[in-house]
Amino acid sequence: MKPNDDKMPRIRKTTARKKVIEAQDHLDTIAKLDQEEYNRRVSAKAYELYAQRGYKHGYHQEDWAQAERIVKEGLQ
Repeated sequence: MKPNDDKMPRIRKTTARKKVIEAQDHLDTIAKLDQEEYNRRVSAKAYELYAQRGYKHGYHQEDWAQAERIVKEGLQ
């Protein structure tokens, strides 16, 4: 058996293992953020978006949805 043939599966396993560990770390970070803190962050961001719009009413659902996306992206 060639030495290179022996290394390829190890490299793939190591890469896959690293990706699993990174994904688990991300999930752990999200889990540490309890629901109350999450809602506080989303609420603050939604209000910020409302202010940026010039305090125009009627966009609260859009602001909240966008705020949730922003907060979730910040956790990644």
